[in-house]
Amino acid sequence: MRKILIPILLTALFLQLIQSTAFAVTNANTNTNIESAVNVKVDNIYNLELSRWNIFNDGTHAVETTNGINKALKWAQDQGYKTFKVPAGTYLIAKGKVEREPTARINMVSDMTFLVDDRAIIKKETSGFQGYQTLYMGREVHNVIIKGGVYQGDKLTHDYTTNKGTHEGGHGIVIEGATNITIDGVKTENFTGDGMFVGGWAEGIGGFVGQHFQSGAIDDKGNLINDSKKQRTVKRITLGTQKTITFNQSQNLPNQFHIYFYKQDGTFISSEKNKKQEEWINVPAGANYFSLVFDKPFDNKAYILGWTKDVSRNITIQNSESSFNRRQGITIAGVDSLLVINNKIHDTKGTAPSAGIDVESEGFFPDTKMVFRGNHIYNNSGPSIVVCDGSDVTIDGNRLESTGVTIWGYIKGATVVNNTFENSGLHTMTTASIRNNTLINSNITVDAAGTVVDGVKGTDGIIGVNSPAPFTIEVSNVNIKNTGTKDAGLAIWKNPVRIKNVTFDGPTKNSPYLGDATAESIFENFKILNNNQGVNVLPGTYTNCTFELTGGLQVNRDGKFVLDNCTIKGGTNILRVNTASPDVTVQNSNLSMTGNAHWVAAIYVEKAKNFVFKNNTVNVNSLTQGASVLRISPVGGSKPTQVLGAALTGNTITTNMPVLGIDIGNNQINAPSYQVGNNKLYNAKIAVKTNDVNEGNQLLTR
Repeated sequence: MRKILIPILLTALFLQLIQSTAFAVTNANTNTNIESAVNVKVDNIYNLELSRWNIFNDGTHAVETTNGINKALKWAQDQGYKTFKVPAGTYLIAKGKVEREPTARINMVSDMTFLVDDRAIIKKETSGFQGYQTLYMGREVHNVIIKGGVYQGDKLTHDYTTNKGTHEGGHGIVIEGATNITIDGVKTENFTGDGMFVGGWAEGIGGFVGQHFQSGAIDDKGNLINDSKKQRTVKRITLGTQKTITFNQSQNLPNQFHIYFYKQDGTFISSEKNKKQEEWINVPAGANYFSLVFDKPFDNKAYILGWTKDVSRNITIQNSESSFNRRQGITIAGVDSLLVINNKIHDTKGTAPSAGIDVESEGFFPDTKMVFRGNHIYNNSGPSIVVCDGSDVTIDGNRLESTGVTIWGYIKGATVVNNTFENSGLHTMTTASIRNNTLINSNITVDAAGTVVDGVKGTDGIIGVNSPAPFTIEVSNVNIKNTGTKDAGLAIWKNPVRIKNVTFDGPTKNSPYLGDATAESIFENFKILNNNQGVNVLPGTYTNCTFELTGGLQVNRDGKFVLDNCTIKGGTNILRVNTASPDVTVQNSNLSMTGNAHWVAAIYVEKAKNFVFKNNTVNVNSLTQGASVLRISPVGGSKPTQVLGAALTGNTITTNMPVLGIDIGNNQINAPSYQVGNNKLYNAKIAVKTNDVNEGNQLLTR
């Protein structure tokens, strides 16, 4: 028993000592706790001690608070802590004396989680600066998690009159050239610029001008050699920690050059040949300086500028919210490997482009391997997502309710998949794979060769195609339900495309089918169902297609039209051809009409280069007056024929009353001979011209 009691008593005394120490320290500083008071690391977490660092969490003393947080971060890093925990409260971050002053922001350190209480506000002090930063991670920062808290800008109190300009550079969280950064569960709001900015870092390393060049070249071993057809740099620019360098803004120099790297003592390391301006060049380990060689004779007016650049790498923004900012929710301007997932981005408004997400480096930095997935982007005055440059871009599973997604510029490898567009849309001017998206009163417009639209569903959607060359865009597996309150359907412009398994079902405000494609598109299983309009069909070949239209089909442009194995159901007419020189073939199809003919015939051919109607079944069983079923004739009195050729063969025509099933008007002047043969007519008659070939036709009753 005694052996058991002694450990228990010792434990009780130790706990009492800890409690008394914690009580004393807590009374001295209510913002500390037991862990910090006894200076014990618990899971490598440092709980920020406000009084120790002269930090205020009541929204005052901006300079002291900013300096204190930065000092505490550096100290925690030096002590080996891995998590820096900020308690609840409002922390005012200094505005600084000049724009983007490095000391007037939180400067994040490497290998650390910056864990902010969800009740904490990191607030930027009001200023009149064009730009500022609230939390910053630069190119030397890596392995960081920013988690929790609200980052708040000064949009509502900002002085927009102090300096001329747009005041669009006031940012919340800024990443420039950092590596392995995660932003998780963070709110950024009311910034004069962007809630979050992820970009590259650049610094000029010097230029070469005139006297910095001499005639000559360098051999493969790094030795200087004479060569009057070439020039080389003689100025030494010392390299430090640069990982990459690039060159631009040249004058009187060719775009390509050769670069040679050397150690400090002049020992040659390596070379790279035929590099281009703006191309990024990796600096080899141990390199201290370099020389450039241009394949052009010496010119004392030559000039070129050197830069060291880097992008942010392996960046994740997740489970966060960016709202009520002026320029962007999130800007991407120089990144390699980016995930933006499960965020809310909304109510961006104030200065262009006012987008949810904007990817735009203007060629100064590359943007590669970007994924935007599962985000809800809404109520922004600009686009949901803008992608202006980059490669390997995936927009996947987002709900997009702003003006839409725009992809244009120098993009390679864009994928838009599984998104829902509501009162918005997608416009891509670069090659993209667009698959399995949902449209709700929204549009998809594609302009680039090689683009595939496959799998679209929803309500009141429009698919617009502007193909730059024939058959370079494909649209397939579309199913849109129309409500009758909006425009919806298909629009094809410029050049023909392939359309397969596309259905628009229901009434529309205007015609569900528009465009001005001048050549012949290919339509397979294309359907317009239960529509209250008529349709002006585009030139093309229609196979296994269905049209259910109150106003029927109309051919009112030139070109070749083939309808093969199609179903055409009209309300007041089925088909009207009234253009000077179309070439129209309707074959192996079923045609019917549910009302009385609006014109003088259910199928009325006024003008055509050639009209072929063969092996079709026609049912017109709702006539109330003596209209014809199929009529070839000009409108009005006797006129020169405008149907230059016709063949009506192998058709079955059924009516509910004895009318003309085939009516070739004798009022045509100089009409050629038409072929009318082997047709079966039930309850209908035939009227042909004297020069027509009329043979094998049967007049039957049922």
